[in-house]
Amino acid sequence: MIQSPCRYDPFREKGPPVGDQTARFESHLDAGADIAYRVLVAVGERDYRVKERNDARREMVLKSHASRFTWGERIIARVIPESPGCALRLEIFGAMHTPFQVSANQQAANDLFASVAEGLRAMPRARSEIVIIYRRGDGSQAGVTCDQATYSRQVDRILPADTPS
Repeated sequence: MIQSPCRYDPFREKGPPVGDQTARFESHLDAGADIAYRVLVAVGERDYRVKERNDARREMVLKSHASRFTWGERIIARVIPESPGCALRLEIFGAMHTPFQVSANQQAANDLFASVAEGLRAMPRARSEIVIIYRRGDGSQAGVTCDQATYSRQVDRILPADTPS
């Protein structure tokens, strides 16, 4: 689903107010860009308020919740394809100027990076399949597909114990 482009882009015409405490962070991920973006969307919808989202450009604008020392942070998150994997780039700026904003920006980045990494670890990994082709006693060929966990059981079932492998 393609939605309208995000209206705020710090690299184009509009930017944060002069003197704002904007922070940029980047993390490299071993996953593909599409998978990482799906995890970012899930984390964003679960833990933040999604202000804008552009699936075609793989970017989101998120708003964190207010804390004791800040009014929350505005987070622009982009997933950039790289070889290998992808990069997750964040631009974070606070709603107000406080001495605590620099550490709040760092904490917001750490929290988002940790949530995305946790989401990627929780995704099921693709199984690699092994195909065993063997000749039956009557001379015909047969095959069985298994994964690494069941390979030894399949070999034991196919080859009798007294048959040399």
